[in-house]
Amino acid sequence: MAESTAISIKKFDGTDYKSWSLEVEILLEQKQVLGIVDGTEEAPEDATELKSWKKQHRIAQSTIFLAMERSLQQQYGVQKDAKALWDQLKEDYKSKVKLNVWALREEMSAVKLRDCENVQQYASMIQGHVHDFNLCADSSTGSGTMPKSEHSYYLMQSIPKDDDWRFFTQLMYDKIDTLADKPEVIVMKMKAHKARLQKKDDSDVAAIFSKLRTQSDKRRQTRESRKSWDSGSESDGSSLESERHRRRHTQERYRCHKVWHIARYCPSTAPVESGAPTETATAAAAAAAAAAAATTMTMTSIENYWITVTS
Repeated sequence: MAESTAISIKKFDGTDYKSWSLEVEILLEQKQVLGIVDGTEEAPEDATELKSWKKQHRIAQSTIFLAMERSLQQQYGVQKDAKALWDQLKEDYKSKVKLNVWALREEMSAVKLRDCENVQQYASMIQGHVHDFNLCADSSTGSGTMPKSEHSYYLMQSIPKDDDWRFFTQLMYDKIDTLADKPEVIVMKMKAHKARLQKKDDSDVAAIFSKLRTQSDKRRQTRESRKSWDSGSESDGSSLESERHRRRHTQERYRCHKVWHIARYCPSTAPVESGAPTETATAAAAAAAAAAAATTMTMTSIENYWITVTS
């Protein structure tokens, strides 16, 4: 037994006729009664075939009727012919659009790309307004439809003017001679540019998080190394103390070349209190004292020599 696929549609409330009519046509086609609504299947003359046709006709009529809001059901409930009901809905909506043709242009201008979830939603909203506008056209001659160049204009005029889109907009206007009558190409290029922007944003965010993660890891490693060096743990505290003791009592300081003290407390780098002699000053004083003693001894020796000679 073949499985049936149920289709649920939003009931028609007098707005967005294009989307609603497309969904109802799909539903009618699924029930194999679309030909009765579009006029391709007329009532047969044979009594047996007519009975079957009327059954299909009731299915088509009820499908359209149940797809409308209750207020519209009361308005169109008197119409018993499925095709007449379908055509009347279209004509009434077209008349309503004709009265608001300038409002349609304002609504198209109010659609902004930044307010839509993606380029597809933006393009669909513009396309819906264009379809409503074209309903006002003469169905036999096609006059009064919106030119594709105007459609392209509404697609381009609501693109953001920020840095992400400025270069793209300039490129599009440079090629406007070849793209004016191709709104579908403009939509395709907008989607491609949006995808590039999304890819760039994702890579930038990933790079930022990678950098922050690296910095955090470095800070964590530094904290752990300092903590283990300063305090140690119960398992390796003795080995750390032994290492400190070995460095303190075996390594010479590069300034004083002495051991038994750490660099922090090296006398050669310790601050000198005001008025206290430094090591350099002490050495200089000792050298001066030795020179003075030598001079004194020399003068004494000379005096003793002259005394010996003259006596």
